[in-house]
Amino acid sequence: VVVEAVVENKEGGLNVQTNRGIVRCDKVVYATNAWTGALVPSLRQHILPVTNHVVSVSLPTPSSAPPSLPSSTPAPYAAGLHPGYIYWQISGPKMIVGGFRNSSPGKGIGVSDDAR
Repeated sequence: VVVEAVVENKEGGLNVQTNRGIVRCDKVVYATNAWTGALVPSLRQHILPVTNHVVSVSLPTPSSAPPSLPSSTPAPYAAGLHPGYIYWQISGPKMIVGGFRNSSPGKGIGVSDDAR
């Protein structure tokens, strides 16, 4: 389903026009992340997008992991460095690493174009 427009109706509610018809409702939640300001200009002043990078990798098993690399652990584990900028989490066979906006120009504040 593709949302094409959101307009107020005569009853004081909203009509959400989709490619499959109209949905009538009292409220709409715009779950569009950093693109909200471009898609709903009236919300631009209320949302400040910030660049972030995240990668998930499979960890080697404990028996095959070199000593310098973490191996999968049975218990969830999370930690951070420079709070809000670099973080990682190990849960089972996966490690998620993210953040690094401090390495982006202007710390990635106000960037909604993910090609930059």
